[in-house]
Amino acid sequence: MAADIDRVAASELGDLLPLVRAGERLTRGDCMRLWRTDDLTSLGVLANHARERASGNRTQYHCAVHINYTGNPVPACPECTAVSAARHSKVSPAELAGLLEGIDGARIHELHLTGGPDLEMGVDGLCRMMERASAACPALSIRAFTWQELECAAAIEGRTPSRTLPSLVDAGLTSIAGGALVDLSPSVFHLGPESIHKMEARMPWIQAAADLGLKSDLSWIIGDGDDPEVLTDMLVCIRGIQDHWAVFESFAPLAFQWPPEALELPMPTGYNHLRAVAIGRLFLDNIPRIRSAPFAVSEPLAQVAQWYGADDAGSACAPRDSRWSTPGIGVDRLLKLLQESGRDPVGL
Repeated sequence: MAADIDRVAASELGDLLPLVRAGERLTRGDCMRLWRTDDLTSLGVLANHARERASGNRTQYHCAVHINYTGNPVPACPECTAVSAARHSKVSPAELAGLLEGIDGARIHELHLTGGPDLEMGVDGLCRMMERASAACPALSIRAFTWQELECAAAIEGRTPSRTLPSLVDAGLTSIAGGALVDLSPSVFHLGPESIHKMEARMPWIQAAADLGLKSDLSWIIGDGDDPEVLTDMLVCIRGIQDHWAVFESFAPLAFQWPPEALELPMPTGYNHLRAVAIGRLFLDNIPRIRSAPFAVSEPLAQVAQWYGADDAGSACAPRDSRWSTPGIGVDRLLKLLQESGRDPVGL
């Protein structure tokens, strides 16, 4: 470690080392430098220092079952997108209760329920799903719905965020899947200057969640070759949102992906993923955990990310059951991966 610190001190990022060691907040200009540096090794050493100051040698994970209730791709959640590939049909509230029967609450602690926007299901339909899920598995916490899904359901019934989220909480919602604050699609596969305005348009949802004490994951979907200026401005905006409302529990940079038969694009490289994880750790100093999940980014890359700022490995899945498709990495496998990477797994 001493040799690594000496290397950073002599690098182009050396002037940032005292700031990181002291836990001082980096500026927008500092963030731009991190995006533009070619010295990924020094960037990783800085991020690892901040990571170990925040979490020591611990890496958190949680056990969850993922159910996609529409069969639509969910770019913000690779597990739920994989479910959509395995099961293309919708899941009704009644079917959901059947899928959840017999789940071992000692092994699985969370239901992750998303499905992309459904143009036919309003807030009342989402509430029915919550009620069925809560009745079937009262011991599970329910993390459900992306911001896009919530917007779509609210628009169908003409509801505001402040009238939507309380109904879902009463029905059993524990926390919000949230996902991306800016949605990419086959027609819009890069972040651009307009992305800030799209983020700001979702602030009523963030405020409504904060008013109820709801927490959310934050997926940050990036494309290949996105402009560092845009990426920096978005991180500045995200940090400001978190300063004000403290809604986000984790930050997960993800490559924009879509079913290959629908879109063929060059995807961000592992090099870019490690950079995004490291910058997330260094710049988003107010978000508790930085996530790099093996199922989402590959096992080797997630292991390396443990030394570039990541301290959250996402969800582990119990063995598959024939009644549903639950892709992902099993608990034993995830523990082995984290231990092999030199980290201490801690279940949430």
